[in-house]
Amino acid sequence: MKKSLPTALTLLRTHGLKVTNIRIAIVTLLQKATAPRTAEEIARQMRRIADTATCYRTLRTLTDKGIVTKLSLFEDKASFALTDTPSHAHYVVCTHCQTIEPITLCLKNADIQALHKAKKFTAVRSHALSFFGTCKKCARAIP
Repeated sequence: MKKSLPTALTLLRTHGLKVTNIRIAIVTLLQKATAPRTAEEIARQMRRIADTATCYRTLRTLTDKGIVTKLSLFEDKASFALTDTPSHAHYVVCTHCQTIEPITLCLKNADIQALHKAKKFTAVRSHALSFFGTCKKCARAIP
């Protein structure tokens, strides 16, 4: 935890946010996560530090400041991941067990430039790429 703590502090300070225990804890949790986490998962892990409402407010603040990205990987709930990660990630999601796995597949700069020309956009600031299907474990369990 100590290794990622300075990064959490730096992220909060760089974005002009007051450093609080809950903000540090959520940023640190997302730094260590191998996949996005739902608000419910985050709130459950933070229950000793803050109540559920505080977790949701903190996630909204971190999202508004651009530290965290809100992802729509499920129809009924949002997931959250750090915005600035060393390896830009996209995901494949199992629609049965809701397992989320990061993938390295991404749009190339040439594809983004083609999008600019074809769709008459002057700038594309970000993108999200998600695939939905059935993981191997669930596929074996389905008759």
